[in-house]
Amino acid sequence: GGSFFERSPGEFGGFKAGTADYERLWGDYARQLESHLREKGWLKHAYVYWFDEPDKKDYGFVNEGMDRIKKHAPGLTRLLTEQPELELIGHVDLWCALTPQWTPKLVEERRKAGEEAWWYICCGPRAPYIGEFTEHPAAEMRLWPWQSWQYGIQGILIWETTYWTSSTAFPKSLQDPWRDAMSYVSGYGTPEGAKQFWGNCDGRYLYPPRRDPNKAHEPCLDGPISSLRWENLRDGMEDYEYLYLLNRQVERLQGKADAKLIAEARSLLVVPENISKDTTHFTFDVRPVMEQRRRIAGMIEKLQRQ
Repeated sequence: GGSFFERSPGEFGGFKAGTADYERLWGDYARQLESHLREKGWLKHAYVYWFDEPDKKDYGFVNEGMDRIKKHAPGLTRLLTEQPELELIGHVDLWCALTPQWTPKLVEERRKAGEEAWWYICCGPRAPYIGEFTEHPAAEMRLWPWQSWQYGIQGILIWETTYWTSSTAFPKSLQDPWRDAMSYVSGYGTPEGAKQFWGNCDGRYLYPPRRDPNKAHEPCLDGPISSLRWENLRDGMEDYEYLYLLNRQVERLQGKADAKLIAEARSLLVVPENISKDTTHFTFDVRPVMEQRRRIAGMIEKLQRQ
């Protein structure tokens, strides 16, 4: 595995990558894993995420690993947190790129090739894009699933929800996430004690149930405390489900119901510009979102009666 910062070749049962014994043992393991997931009915939901955000210098290493997965377990979906690049095409099944990297045309190209398109936010982007940071309007998280529908994106990745402290920035104590909003860098060669910034509440959608992490406590079984950003993301996911349900009804009734009614329903599947024009132009006001959701809900019910 690895990332743009460092990587390590595989080792299995004491055998190094590149040896015949490694290839045999790793291949046997991968085949058993694929078989197990298929038997449980989980294979279509599973993906392999073994390398993170490669640089171009890593592409050859990534392709070699991806090809090894394909050889021994062809049913496993190979995910990579990188935008589609010519050198990587043919070695990736599921692209997960930062939000600014996608255009509707690029999404369509990869989906037509039989691949999946996801996106994520991590350390960036910043305004004018939707962001997970607390200096951004919390309503942006509600718009993220709407833009996912608008761009044809099939999934979003949340890199962390409870990033409350950095062992690098706080080597001898715990950060208090209630009083200090910043998410500090961990690892990546950062010297111990150094406080380098990832962003306010980057990877922190939930908060610990206790306010003083460095105080001795009895065991705690209380759940984490939600944030406005997390609640808005949930609402946006439910909006996305409304769009999905409407699309399913349109497909069911195509050629069977009144053409004018179907055309009206199809128009509701297009995200209006007063909600989102593109990834840098969108509303901070949830009122048009709620009104559009009401229209979609009414159309779903109307089509269900057909």
